[in-house]
Amino acid sequence: MNTTLQDRPWLQTPGAVLDMPRGMLGPGEGALLYYLCRDVYSGTGEIIDAGAFLGASAFCMAKGLDENSRIIHKSGRLHSYDLFRVWQEEGESVEYMSDQLKQHFGVSVADDESTFHVYFANLGALARHVRIYAGDIMTKRWSGRPIELLFVDIAKTLPIWKHLLTHFFPSLVPGVSIVVHQDYHHPLLPWIHVVQEHLAPFFEVVESHIDDSAAFRLVERIPDRILDKVSCYDFTLNEEVAMFDAAIERLGTDCGHVALAKAVMLGRHGLYSDATKILDDVRSQIPASTDAKLGFSAFLAQKVVTREEARNVVPPIGFEERHYLDANPDVAQAVRTGLFESGHHHWLFSGRDEGRSFMAR
Repeated sequence: MNTTLQDRPWLQTPGAVLDMPRGMLGPGEGALLYYLCRDVYSGTGEIIDAGAFLGASAFCMAKGLDENSRIIHKSGRLHSYDLFRVWQEEGESVEYMSDQLKQHFGVSVADDESTFHVYFANLGALARHVRIYAGDIMTKRWSGRPIELLFVDIAKTLPIWKHLLTHFFPSLVPGVSIVVHQDYHHPLLPWIHVVQEHLAPFFEVVESHIDDSAAFRLVERIPDRILDKVSCYDFTLNEEVAMFDAAIERLGTDCGHVALAKAVMLGRHGLYSDATKILDDVRSQIPASTDAKLGFSAFLAQKVVTREEARNVVPPIGFEERHYLDANPDVAQAVRTGLFESGHHHWLFSGRDEGRSFMAR
C-alpha cells in the first residue's frame, strides 16, 4: 500500500470538515472522504457518492475536490445518487423513519416530500462540482467511465447491492480505485461483508474501521467470473459463514459489528439459536469495549433476529397477542410507532427475559 495511506493521514486533519452538515457520517469518515478527494484523487476516474442522504458525504468530497490543486476541471466530477425521500429500512414503517429523521436531524418532511432542498442547501457553493441523480438507483446505469472513488452508503437492500456490483464495480481501476463502505461496521447489511471478503484477494485494506466505515483499494482486476458470482450473490450458507469468519479473524478484537452482521445473516436463514449465541457473546464484550456504538448495534441486530423469528416461528402455546398488548401499554405503544412489529416480536426481543406474562389469567 502507498505508505502515505498506511499512516492514516486523515486522522491528522480532523478539523478540516468540522463545518460538514449533519447526516449519517462521523467526523472521522468525513475527514477520510475529504482527504481522499483532496490529496489522493488524480482525476483518472470519477467520484461516486452512492447514498447522498442530506449531503454530508457529498459536502466532504466536494470540499476535498475543491481544494485539490492537481485537478483543473472539477465541475461534475462528483456524481451523487439518492432517492431524496424519507429512507425506509427493512421492516420499518415510513412513519417511524420520518419520526427518526425529525428526531435526529431536525428535518420535518412527510413520507412523500423531497429532502432535496436540505441536501442542496447543505452543499452551498460546492454544488457546482456535483452532478445529481435523484430517484431509485436501480433505474440508473453508469456510463462506463472509470471510477476512482466509490462511496457506498446506499446498499440497504441486496438488490441495490447487486446493482452496484453489476453496473459500477466493473468501472473500478486496478491500482487506483478506492471503495469506501459506510455501512461496513453496521450490523444489518450482511451481504456487504460476504461480497467484500470474497473479493479480498483483489483488494487491500486502506482503513479497517473509522466510525462506521471501512475502505479498500483495488490492487488487481476482478475476473469476470468472480464479478458475475458476486453480482448474482451466488453463495451457499457455508460460503457466507466462511466469508464472515475470515473477516472476523482479520479484524481481531475490532470485529464486534461484523460478528453482529453474521448473527443477522444467520437469523435470516432461520438459525435463531446460532444467531442468539453470537448476540450474547458480543453483548458480554460491551462493558469492556471502547466502541460506544457497539451496544446500539447489538440492539439493532437483536431486533432484526427476533423479528425474523417472530415472523417465522409459531408463538409458544397460550401466547395471546391482544392480551400481551393490553397488559403492557408500553409495548402496545412501541408497536403502534413501528419500533416492534408485534407483541410477539417484543416478547422475543426482551419480554420473556423481563418475565412479562403472555397468557390471560
